Amino acid sequence: VVAQYAACRLENMPAWLKFFWVPFYLLKCVLYLIVDSFNRSAFNTVFARDFRGLPSDPDAKAAMAATVYDAYLRRNIFPAAARTIAELKSDGFDVVLVTGSIDFLVAPLARDLGATEVIANTLEEKDGRFTGSLVGDGGSDEEKRARVLAYAEKRGVDLAAWRAFGDSIADVPMLECVGESFAVSPSAKLRTEATRRGWDVLEWTVDENGAEGNA
Repeated sequence: VVAQYAACRLENMPAWLKFFWVPFYLLKCVLYLIVDSFNRSAFNTVFARDFRGLPSDPDAKAAMAATVYDAYLRRNIFPAAARTIAELKSDGFDVVLVTGSIDFLVAPLARDLGATEVIANTLEEKDGRFTGSLVGDGGSDEEKRARVLAYAEKRGVDLAAWRAFGDSIADVPMLECVGESFAVSPSAKLRTEATRRGWDVLEWTVDENGAEGNA
C-alpha cells in the first residue's frame, strides 16, 4: 500500500522535489515497518495520514487510481492469481478482494481481475479533501475477519463452502473464516502457521517461470 501511494505522488512531482521527498519518505517507511510489525491495523491508521489534504473529488481519485494501476499494480499481478480467479469464477464462485489498501486505488485491479466486490479501507473526506483518517478501523487482523463475516451475513453466504487466500500473518483471522484456506507466497510467520494448521502453501511469483503450486 505504501508503494501504491508513492507511485501516485511521484507521478507528476518535479525532479528537484523528488530529490528531497524520496529520502524523507524512505525514512518514514522505516517507521511504518516498525508499526506494521506490531499491529497492521495501527499501520493502516497511521498510513492514512499521508493522504491528508489531497483532493478527493471523483476525477482526482480516478487519476490516482489509474497511476497506481499502471505504475505498480498491473506489473505485480501473479499470473497464477489471475488464472486461479478465472477458474474460481468458472466454477461459480464470487470473487471478493479483501485488502488493507484504499478502496478507490484498487478499483482498477478489481475490474481487471473480475472481482465481484471489494472489501477495503475507505478514506474520510471533508470539503473535497481527504482528512487523513480512515472510515472505521483499519482493515486487517480481526477487523478483516469482521468485514468478511458482515459480508457473508449480508449476502447469505455459507463461508464453509468458500476459499480464502492470504500472504500475511495478519490474514489469519480471515483465513479461519472459510472452509478452505491457502497461504500464498507467505511471510515466515504465516508459513509457520499454515504448516501448523495444515493449510496449503502456494508459491506464486510475478515471473511465469517461477515456482508455482503447493509446497
